[in-house]
Parts: sequence; structure tokens; C-alpha cells
Amino acid sequence: MVCEECKGVDVSIVDAVVIYPHRRDLKGKSIWRCVCGAFVGCHPGTTSPLGTPAGPDLRRMRNLTHAMFDRLWRGGNAQMKRGEAYAWLSRSLEIPQERTHIGMFDVATCRRAINLVNEKRQ
Repeated sequence: MVCEECKGVDVSIVDAVVIYPHRRDLKGKSIWRCVCGAFVGCHPGTTSPLGTPAGPDLRRMRNLTHAMFDRLWRGGNAQMKRGEAYAWLSRSLEIPQERTHIGMFDVATCRRAINLVNEKRQ
């Protein structure tokens, strides 16, 4: 795994309470953390990462991107089904579908995705 922040590979699994010491409810959950401090959570019950490690600014950008993108396929105003939305995003960003995961995006890709979603919604 390559850290999106420092491009380093010194990434290891830590217990979530290392990152969130005030969240005892997360004890036993796994998080991948880079020596630079960037981190990414794991799919529930696994050590499979949800993306690549990110620092605070990139995490905020990814969260914003998800909030915008998810409107295309969630809720009463959904324009398409989830799979269709990800296929559209993959084509629009011109990246392979297996790499079309917001948790893998850098800031520039997040910005592109947000712009594409805004255009699509208009």
C-alpha cells in the first residue's frame, strides 16, 4: 500500500483507539496508519483497507466527494443505480473501474469528480 500523503510504504495496522483514543467503541477495529500520520479505515470485520492512507485535508475532500457523488444514486432523487453511477464516474474520469473508489482518490481527482457530478446534476 502506498500512502497518498507522503507516497511512502511504511504503513501498518493499528487498533482504531490509537487514532481515536476517546472512542472506546472502536476498540478492536483495524486502521492502516502511515509513519507520516495519514490513515485509512478498514472494511468492517477485516483488515482490508477502504482506500489509501490520507491526512486531514484529503480525508475532508474525500468525504465531500462522497457526499456529492452519493446523491446520484441514493435517496428519492437518485438519477441512477449505484453500479451505474460508479461505471459513469469511471468512464468520466477515464480510470479503470477497479480504481474508481473515492477512498483511493487524491485531491485533484476528488475535485474532478465533484465537478463532473455537479455538471451531471444540472
